[in-house]
Amino acid sequence: MRSAVGRVLGLVLVGVALMSVVGLAASQTFINKTGKSVTGITIEFSKRVIITRHDSAFSDQSPSGRSDQFTFSGRDLRNRGRFTISWMPSSGKVVDYEWIEKAQPAPKTPTTTTQQEEEFKLPDPNTPPILYGDDYPGPDEPLYQPQPDEQIWVTDVDGHEDIYDNDSIKINYAPGFDVSQITKIDVYRNGVKLRFVPEKFDVLTNAQMKTFDGNPAERSPASNHTDHAIMGYEYKFKISTADHVWAFTKTVKSGFHWRPKYMYAYLASAQTWLRGLRTLSDTEILSYLQKLKSNGFNGVSIDLPIFMNSPYDNSLFYQYTPDASVHEWLITSPTDKELRRLLGLANEAGLESEARSQLYVTAKYREEHPNRYGATITPTNISLWFKNYTVMAESVTQTIEQYNVIRYTAFTEMDSLERYPNQLKKFYATISTEFSGDLGFEESTNHYLKGLGLRTDGLTLHSSSLWESFGITKPMRVFL
Repeated sequence: MRSAVGRVLGLVLVGVALMSVVGLAASQTFINKTGKSVTGITIEFSKRVIITRHDSAFSDQSPSGRSDQFTFSGRDLRNRGRFTISWMPSSGKVVDYEWIEKAQPAPKTPTTTTQQEEEFKLPDPNTPPILYGDDYPGPDEPLYQPQPDEQIWVTDVDGHEDIYDNDSIKINYAPGFDVSQITKIDVYRNGVKLRFVPEKFDVLTNAQMKTFDGNPAERSPASNHTDHAIMGYEYKFKISTADHVWAFTKTVKSGFHWRPKYMYAYLASAQTWLRGLRTLSDTEILSYLQKLKSNGFNGVSIDLPIFMNSPYDNSLFYQYTPDASVHEWLITSPTDKELRRLLGLANEAGLESEARSQLYVTAKYREEHPNRYGATITPTNISLWFKNYTVMAESVTQTIEQYNVIRYTAFTEMDSLERYPNQLKKFYATISTEFSGDLGFEESTNHYLKGLGLRTDGLTLHSSSLWESFGITKPMRVFL
């Protein structure tokens, strides 16, 4: 469950909560006993359900389709106020819920004209050119000393307070504490509950900390290895008894030192950049890009989202306006004019550019068919699909060839297309006549284009990052 500032944690379902079953639907009433008004509630179920009804105490529901977690908001609910929902199937049970506390207004301070202007600008790019982690501690690292009244605390397995990316996390109990009273232990990674962790344990292992099981809320595919980088990740523990909840949060440090040779600022259309591009002046955008350069960035990376109505379609389309039925994050595609404008300003700022096409299956389809995303497409007519995709790619390469674009990544997470090596080689041969920069593909899985055999055509593979799996090093991003 996602954490949020001001959430009231650890509430337990109390006796006034009502449960009834009408046909196949179940319902439950939640009572706000926080002592203050709340702005919403997040409810977690034991399995994916669909909400058939919720009362007007909260007007907004997210997501709208089937899920194992829902957030209701949009209005204030007073202390002791009630909120009722119904869902199907009734076999899905409420396993946890959290009220979202009403944010307190910050003290008002005088606002200058400059501050008012900056409210409408993109955030200041302040990432340094050299990125460092914290040094791994040596043998003199002190052990954590619990307070006399502390009953539970978390450390690494050796008893140190700080958690590094090579540590496991241990739950410690005071002498005499009755561990048998623990009813369950929930762990959240960056606000998302880890579904694969047992209800009770003493140590969250480093392998578990780096395991991803494909939970849609984490926006990461399931993986079969545990060498992920978790520096900066937040792990939250909720340790429950029948009448109390302890909550602890640990942010992972790292001794990894990094001085990248090239550093690109990722201007993702999924974020605010594209909407900002449409509202800001050239002068404002140029100033932002110049700050990126002064902070050590070599260039900018631009996403070019492409959509399919289903994994089986042979046609594709760009989406130029925000639409939740197309993508729940309101991702949009830049128009040719917007792409040219951004590339031109990047050139003026002295930055290189790279472009990356990425396939998405629409949110409307994925809501009804979970886990069907761009990497799982299986067009019914692969020749027609590649013909249509090539036309779209050629329009991109003809544009970016006119600017300082050094690289075009034509496919991202192309797992299901690996079975079509001949079409892929024909595709790259075609667009290479339109674009003189590097052409590439990106992989975030272990498959790495099995049997593609691009080397047989005299092309050279250049890897910019590596993926370790079963002792084999494989490129994640490859340029031809």
